[in-house]
Amino acid sequence: MGVVALGFGFGGALGVAGALYHMLNHSLNKSLMFFGAGIMMRAYGTKEIALIHGVGCRFPTEGALWLAGAIAITGAPPFGLFLSEFTIMRAGLKPPFSWAVYVMAILLIVIFIGFMNHFRAMYYQSTQSEESKGDRLSGWCVAPMWLSLIPLLVLGLWWPTHVWDYLARLLNRSIWSRNDRLRAPIDRAGQRAGCYRPADQERRPDADGLWMAAR
Repeated sequence: MGVVALGFGFGGALGVAGALYHMLNHSLNKSLMFFGAGIMMRAYGTKEIALIHGVGCRFPTEGALWLAGAIAITGAPPFGLFLSEFTIMRAGLKPPFSWAVYVMAILLIVIFIGFMNHFRAMYYQSTQSEESKGDRLSGWCVAPMWLSLIPLLVLGLWWPTHVWDYLARLLNRSIWSRNDRLRAPIDRAGQRAGCYRPADQERRPDADGLWMAAR
């Protein structure tokens, strides 16, 4: 959510597009991570990371999907979160905000190291403890992980035109609804004084030009 806030804070076509796109990608990625965590909790019968070992060997498919989600949620390529975070960082490469971009990049590296350290312990450290023995997993447990990972990967390699159009409409709507709220008191005062034209009689420019710059 902090990355989304940065995108809206940077503003502009790139900032808003990146923030909205990040929300979409993050919803898919978080679903993948929660599905994976639930599967491992059910298989190992514990929530303790210290008691979960050998995931890569015991559950190769589920483990690979969960590990891919962990890599994606840290903002690593080629997943959607990398593309949305990179877009937000591009929006912030301006003199007032450039320092925040560098801080964001450093924190993303720290997050990546922390995540991978926990997953390294769960995947590659083995133990003969009875608490670590899990049950056989059903295919229905794996299907939601595939349904989350595949679109996350596709959105990292390609921004569909329909997604761009939808984000452009959202931007248009948010910009003009905000401007109307800000200008309403001025319009009313101007109408009473007879020297101000209402905002709804003015021509509203299209915001598509902003999105062409983002592409």
